[in-house]
Amino acid sequence: MTGSRAEGSLFRVTTAPEPFDEGAWAEFLSKELGSRVSVRFGRARSSVLRVVRAPRGARGGRGELVVHMSEFFGRAPLEVRTSVARWLSAGKRARRSVRELDRWIDDELAREGPRAPDPQSLVTRGRTVDLAPLLAEVVAAEFRTEFAHAAPPAITFGRVNGRRARRTLRLGSYDPRAHLVRIHPVLDQDFVPRWFVRYIVFHELLHAAMPVERGAHGRRIFHGPRFRAREAAYADYERALEWERDHIEELLRRPTARGRASSRTHRPVVGALRGVQGWLFPR
Repeated sequence: MTGSRAEGSLFRVTTAPEPFDEGAWAEFLSKELGSRVSVRFGRARSSVLRVVRAPRGARGGRGELVVHMSEFFGRAPLEVRTSVARWLSAGKRARRSVRELDRWIDDELAREGPRAPDPQSLVTRGRTVDLAPLLAEVVAAEFRTEFAHAAPPAITFGRVNGRRARRTLRLGSYDPRAHLVRIHPVLDQDFVPRWFVRYIVFHELLHAAMPVERGAHGRRIFHGPRFRAREAAYADYERALEWERDHIEELLRRPTARGRASSRTHRPVVGALRGVQGWLFPR
């Protein structure tokens, strides 16, 4: 979202009743932005703040903004509310507001603690790959120290959305809120070598074992120098990158046990090894 007001604009300070529920949020943001805004609370922990625009109205005007936010925003202090308004108005240009929101969201999620996944929802055994013993193998060989006194993440195959063509693949991800590694089901195929799946598991466990580094102005660095050095020391690192370059289009085209083949055949920008990115502006 972008707007006509820059980050330095002064926003009116308004006093809102407590608790600051969906209606109070909608009234506050509508007043600050000068346009109609509706707010919906949810329980999402990976996409805690996002905005969409509703369909155009009957007269052809632009639809209202619909802001989805996790329910803990109901206890947001005034400075956080103002930062949300500035973000909605100025988008990525509101750098200071984004940093403040990131910090506050981190604190709130830490206060709530991890939300353990339901064991019944985890799918670890596929047609060709069993993720549970693979996880145990990588932990024992590569992370004996890091997980000596703390449980390693749970692991599961992720879901496939077969309703639209895949243009990119995120082969693995780590969710720190759920302490869970997800592996894309496209890797559960005969032509995918086990050692490559093992590398993807290693990469995501590395995210779990190493804290996110902070750069200038508090910016999160998910693949910082220490992360890259540790990853490059992995025995199959170069071989895994080469295999991925050579087979990514085949992965895109092939059907999986849980999804359909992609109709896209061009080489994508692969989001395979990025892990969980920022709260507000994933990259």
